[in-house]
Amino acid sequence: MLAETVGCQTTTARVNSRMCDAIVGWIHSTIEWERTSSPLMWSDSLHKEGRLLGIGVLGCDPIAQYAHFDACRKARNAELYAICDIAEDLVARMAAIHAPHATFTDFDAMLADPHLEAVIIATADQFPASLCGKALAAGKHVLVEKPLGVSVEECQALRDSWVARSSAYGRAWPRSSAPTAGSSASTTRTAAWANSI
Repeated sequence: MLAETVGCQTTTARVNSRMCDAIVGWIHSTIEWERTSSPLMWSDSLHKEGRLLGIGVLGCDPIAQYAHFDACRKARNAELYAICDIAEDLVARMAAIHAPHATFTDFDAMLADPHLEAVIIATADQFPASLCGKALAAGKHVLVEKPLGVSVEECQALRDSWVARSSAYGRAWPRSSAPTAGSSASTTRTAAWANSI
């Protein structure tokens, strides 16, 4: 009985080993096919542009860990410049993994860094509107992980302050999307929409 059990386990181990080898071989061949057929999917074949947008991520919550850090690192025209969170140990762990140029535990200090050009705000739901206002006031581009605010009034107040601040500079849209001579009708409509909000 024992010999039959040992024999069965040995046979099962051989079958599992063969199946594992077959699966690993299939995975390797699939990866090699993907590398040769679509090289842009693989970071070792991506080339960064000469001028990179310095992005700082505020908040080391799971959405930042699973999406924003990697997206900044893999983008061809951007770099993960800074990470900021109030939890020093979390900032240290994320910095060890993602290797930003700078780390901060104070958002105002991160905003004061002249190399930082854009901010991704990935914090708890009750904070993004006020933090977005600070970042816009500091002259940074901002992407807010949803939601922007917890109330319509909070979002409208942010919009009103942004429009007032932008109007003081003679524009109410980011420079990169401002209409220029020869712009398409859709660009002009987008700019008109941005002015109307």
